[in-house]
Amino acid sequence: MRTDRSAGAAIPCEDAAHVTREDRLALFRLVLVHRLIEERVGLLYRQGRISGSVYTGRGQEAVGAAAGYALGPDDVCAPLNRELACHLARGVTTAEAFRNFLGKGDSPTQGRDGNMHFGAPEHGVFPLVSMLGVGELRIRKGGSEESFAIAGGFLQVRPDRVVVMAETADLASEIDLEKAQEARREAERALEGAAPTDAVDLAAARAQLQTALLRIRVAERRHREGPRHRG
Repeated sequence: MRTDRSAGAAIPCEDAAHVTREDRLALFRLVLVHRLIEERVGLLYRQGRISGSVYTGRGQEAVGAAAGYALGPDDVCAPLNRELACHLARGVTTAEAFRNFLGKGDSPTQGRDGNMHFGAPEHGVFPLVSMLGVGELRIRKGGSEESFAIAGGFLQVRPDRVVVMAETADLASEIDLEKAQEARREAERALEGAAPTDAVDLAAARAQLQTALLRIRVAERRHREGPRHRG
């Protein structure tokens, strides 16, 4: 559909001269692929193969399709979870979409997010809410700076602030270095003892090791450099 601005009414795209037959076919394909992907995703969800929740755009596929299709090559967008067709219009493949729903490590969000507002920056698609991995967060206020070791959660950029909701956040000055070292050793032992076929245990041990190494690095730097003050 297209809005005729002079009359303020919506008209079929076939009545809009600038929307070619090729455009209509491309838009129909986006709507159809969106519908087919989500039908299969729903089946996988009922089989227990997709974790979390699934929110489909059934009946609304054309909104994302038209929005994504109308963008130029240098434009960017931030579609919501019901606007998969917008991702497809920007070049996200069906394989990438399925890998993201299944939480695969080679998915657009590298397994950190399933179906909620996922982004693919290489296609000009950015999430409204970003998933956090494991890393260091530095907060500057006035002339001082504090560091945190964070793991998991979400980040949202607003016009006047950045909101961080981390699953764990350890202030550098409060990290117990001895406990962090012991956590690293435990993770290393778990990796050595895990069966190569046990993907769950291996993933948990790797995540534990990554978090322990981060805490050690952040704590050691804080101990070495002391509190940071900026003049």
